[in-house]
Amino acid sequence: MELKQEEKKALCVFLRKHEQELCKELYSLKYRLEKELFNSLTIEEIQVLDKPV
Repeated sequence: MELKQEEKKALCVFLRKHEQELCKELYSLKYRLEKELFNSLTIEEIQVLDKPV
């Protein structure tokens, strides 16, 4: 990602300021995605996803 120094600073400030809300949103998105995905997978396919990368 190519950002100017000022853009990097602004993004860093934004992320620090909104870290808790962003974590909640990411967790919610992850939960919804897994719920939808797991409904269409077999147990074996889920086990593959659970293995560490």
